Amino acid sequence: EHFYQFIYLFHMPLFVFLSGYFMNKSQEQRKFYRGLLLVIETYLVFRIPSYLISCAHGIKNPIDILNPSWAMWYLPSLVIWKFVVYNLPQNILSQKKLFISLLLFISILGGFVAYNRFAFQRIITYFPMFIIGYYCRENNFLVWIKRMPLAISIIVPLICLGCLFFSNVETSVLFYQNNSYYTQPISVQNGVFVRLGWYVITITISLAILPLLLRIKNAYFAFYGRYTLLFYVCHVFFLTYFKYVVNSLHLSSIWMLPTFFCIIIILGIIAKSRYQKYITNPFSTILKIEK
Repeated sequence: EHFYQFIYLFHMPLFVFLSGYFMNKSQEQRKFYRGLLLVIETYLVFRIPSYLISCAHGIKNPIDILNPSWAMWYLPSLVIWKFVVYNLPQNILSQKKLFISLLLFISILGGFVAYNRFAFQRIITYFPMFIIGYYCRENNFLVWIKRMPLAISIIVPLICLGCLFFSNVETSVLFYQNNSYYTQPISVQNGVFVRLGWYVITITISLAILPLLLRIKNAYFAFYGRYTLLFYVCHVFFLTYFKYVVNSLHLSSIWMLPTFFCIIIILGIIAKSRYQKYITNPFSTILKIEK
């Protein structure tokens, strides 16, 4: 659980940061909205089956299709972040410090809203990470990161991991940022400080890890990096399936480790296949072929 929380301190913040970094506001309007529709299509392709399974268990509210389950929250959030940034006037976006401060204020204030559905809390909490990534592309951010000593990439994560091992598991779930202050195992007032602390910790550890990532120049990783969305949406399906098999056979939790490698191998094979687009975007791929 502590390792899981440790990974959560940087893997999604960095994922959102890079999404903002590669956001192209100067993109032609038709191409931009087509990209958003492709993300929406991927979301629906993977969300509708899980919704139908929920219907079999008595949940039949159609609006729940828009309520993302587990890791799927990132896709509708990405659509909203990109849409907002693309349509905001440049004179607002040019006020970088003011705009980031405004988003942080909205995030802190949003914690007082006792509402956790439709990825609301994560949309407002991770939006500052997205916009920070967007701004970093305009500056010499990568040059600055490359100058950082590699030792920082080792020391800072180890310190954070060590601190987590001495923390209470129930309290450290606050780092997931998927709940309002009212549904957390602390007082509402302390929720504000926890969210602010989360930003400090997650930005620090993310900055520490980036120099390590930039030093990894490998064609193998670069190839599979093109299919990030495939890995992201499919790992949820495979992990759920393998976890069900492990639990149904009453196997030890140590079997989740080889499960991890199985998922990576399977997704690697799918990524190299010419049919990988039929998994993430089946309808648009078929229509394009017919055209």
